Amino acid sequence: MHSSTSRPPGNWRRRTVRAVIVGTTAAMVVASAASAFPPYDPDDHQPSETYNTGGAGSSTSDGWQIGSSSTACLDGADGHVQTDWVKLTDPRIDFGDSNWVSLFRDPAGTGSVSWDVVCGFYTPRLVGTLHLNDAAGYWGRMHISFWSYGDNIETRHSNTARAAGNGSHLQFAVDLSPTIDVHITEVHVCTELSDNNIDFDQVDCQTEILE
Repeated sequence: MHSSTSRPPGNWRRRTVRAVIVGTTAAMVVASAASAFPPYDPDDHQPSETYNTGGAGSSTSDGWQIGSSSTACLDGADGHVQTDWVKLTDPRIDFGDSNWVSLFRDPAGTGSVSWDVVCGFYTPRLVGTLHLNDAAGYWGRMHISFWSYGDNIETRHSNTARAAGNGSHLQFAVDLSPTIDVHITEVHVCTELSDNNIDFDQVDCQTEILE
């Protein structure tokens, strides 16, 4: 006995083929657009660019902080997104550029938070100069916390410097970026002071958001 199976009309089959082709093309276009800046995936742990062969916490010749990943991304920075300017001026401690104006006791210009796509991740980089002036008896450092869609992912600090005993001006360069492989969408940048090199208080802060 032969079983019979009804077949759909020819026009229906042709419409189905056309729908599959159109649907596939649309999916390819959407996937191509999304691949430029992939959405944040909390379960995505791709190795990040470390730009180095040195140890964690050190810097490369181009100033990038070395992360904890053992695998380097060979593509490097994929593209610049935006630059935000940061300047924090207060008694004893300031952050800005390296040009110190003694008359005003402030740096002349600003530091920066530069946002780039590095190995597929939004990656901010804080660059500038920390200044200590009239701060005898204090230690100073920079603080930056990295946020991803409302979650505090990582907090880093610059090296700590002890102010000159006579209160004269002291400055040192700051260069900090995240070491964790996620999209960073917000940073909190602060100056910090301590009178015992243990407990640090935030003096002034500035928040920058990826737009």
